[in-house]
Amino acid sequence: MRAHSATCSDPSKCYCELKRYALASLIAAIILALELAGGFFTNSLSLLSDAVHVGGDLLALLVAILVFFLVRKKSDHSDLWRTIGSRILGLLMLGSAIFIIWEAIKRFHDHHVSAPLVVLLVAVVGAAGNWIQHKILNDDEHRSRTERDLDRHFINDFRQSIGVIVSAIIIAATGWMTADLIISLVIAVWTLNTGRKILMGAKSDDHHHDH
Repeated sequence: MRAHSATCSDPSKCYCELKRYALASLIAAIILALELAGGFFTNSLSLLSDAVHVGGDLLALLVAILVFFLVRKKSDHSDLWRTIGSRILGLLMLGSAIFIIWEAIKRFHDHHVSAPLVVLLVAVVGAAGNWIQHKILNDDEHRSRTERDLDRHFINDFRQSIGVIVSAIIIAATGWMTADLIISLVIAVWTLNTGRKILMGAKSDDHHHDH
């Protein structure tokens, strides 16, 4: 997807950024539905963990759409709205990570994943979707901070999907169910770190504006 369509005479007033958010939202909704269905069907916490993060992505995209309109309506406060948006994105990631850790602890002594090949297939589809989302938001060299923060979500999700693929292969080959929980915890730690970076970036921006 091109950063701006050929009909955009004034990039500052076009809706290309909004279109990118809408397309990425559609992909997120499809991935979320597949991973929730696959996670509940197979009892895979790593797949459900990825679904929780994708759900966070979808909420984050809706926040980004709201920020887009707020920036357009009150352009004098555009930096403030984008900072608020970044904080919400970071908090969503921290919340999803805490949920994953809690679920992994509860399941640690009694966990079984059925149909690991289904987990593998769904994770491959999820990884492909995450990569497409990344390409959609990475296409504009002058992209907004909101787009950069969302792109971190999608790159993080892509790596998580690779982790789910690895755990599904291990379970299918060896029957070692704990791999699913270990990957879930790795996903949680990764998500915590990404959320922290986004929040620290927003805090740094606040510090800039104060000075």
